Amino acid sequence: MTSTGVTAYWSLGDRGYSPFQGGTNVFTINDSFDMIRGKHDIKVGGGIRINEMNVRAVGFQDGYWVVSGAWTGSPMADMLLGLASLRIHDQNFDGDITGRRWKLFRPFVQDDWRATKDLTLNLGLAWAMVTPTSESDDRMADFIPSATSYQWLIPGSGCTSALQGCTSAGSGAAGIQMDWTALEPRLGAAWKVFGSDKTVVRGGYAIYHDSAWSMGAQGLWQNPPFAAESFGEQFGGCTYAYAACTLSYGQTPNIGTGALVGFSDGFPIISPR
Repeated sequence: MTSTGVTAYWSLGDRGYSPFQGGTNVFTINDSFDMIRGKHDIKVGGGIRINEMNVRAVGFQDGYWVVSGAWTGSPMADMLLGLASLRIHDQNFDGDITGRRWKLFRPFVQDDWRATKDLTLNLGLAWAMVTPTSESDDRMADFIPSATSYQWLIPGSGCTSALQGCTSAGSGAAGIQMDWTALEPRLGAAWKVFGSDKTVVRGGYAIYHDSAWSMGAQGLWQNPPFAAESFGEQFGGCTYAYAACTLSYGQTPNIGTGALVGFSDGFPIISPR
């Protein structure tokens, strides 16, 4: 059922991003080499984590009405008359299921050094290298605004003449660059207080990084030319995707005439790309 929000009342219908289908596959490989030499216990190793997130989620694929009482002064009266003050409709092109992909590579080296019989130092360094998120079929785009113009970065050959400022990004990451700066120091110490066999003081410091599912790509799969949204607002004046209409307060809404003011007018369909 189309989601409908009525001011001061409970909402009706489905929520946004419904129905939702999600699934994440995580493949992990870790290995290390341990070598003891005198007072040093040296470990060298690394890990690889491969992430796949396959999601079916469209914001409001069945539409979204907001009834606020903008026409009659009463939200319930507007509802009974079939009048809305806001409408939203989302559409995905080239399929609803998106497949986000990213990898994490983390090599490390660590030395557990028994400096004295009472003091052990842990000295290490790891390096987290996370690839930019891409989409399995290159269905994501990055938008770069500037003071004088704008630019769309589309993976591969996704540019079309209908999308002004479009530039082929060349990779599935839509122009997002790899971050090579995520160094992770590991510093620790364990001290037997004055040689005590009953009291040990421990301390440590470390920096960790991880990769969230959003990872700089949240919403990029909802950008043109792979998705679009029609938006209409009626508070005496109304605008919607690439067109405009004007209505004055007190004017009788033209329900069913395509003026986009009533439930019976439905939602406009946007052409792909």
